[in-house]
Amino acid sequence: MPTFKNMKELEKYLQRKLESSMQDVGKMGEATVKQHVDKDVYGVATPEEYERTGDLKKSVVYELDHIRGGFQVDIYNDSDLIRSAKPNQHYSVVESENGSYPLDYSEFVAETVHNGTSGLIFGTGYWTSPRPFMSNAANEIRSKKLHLYKLQEGLKKNGINSRL
Repeated sequence: MPTFKNMKELEKYLQRKLESSMQDVGKMGEATVKQHVDKDVYGVATPEEYERTGDLKKSVVYELDHIRGGFQVDIYNDSDLIRSAKPNQHYSVVESENGSYPLDYSEFVAETVHNGTSGLIFGTGYWTSPRPFMSNAANEIRSKKLHLYKLQEGLKKNGINSRL
């Protein structure tokens, strides 16, 4: 470990190591959510009326935010990565604000799938039941302490020993 002239230098050094380690936590979290999309969403049923795009899984991303004295990993679905596909996939039968049909529904796909809030306009089926991939991934990460183990592993990789 290098030597430091003052606490400020030590703090900067540790912040760089922590940031690198938190990137590892973000990658692990993103991968865990994608595994739950496979299991909790795609694994439930195979659609018969349309061809699955895989965009829900592709849209899972993480972002490392700088917060007071540290970092926070945010994992979410980037709706810009969910495209509307022909003939009517990810479009709504609801009128848009300007009165046109169809309304691009891409920004609501992840929430609709997660919460099972598609409504009954297409009848009932697996699409009307919650498939809480994000909640299930978060519960798995917390219950198994995956985030803490990944952080510890990242710190060790960066030359800092720690204990849980």
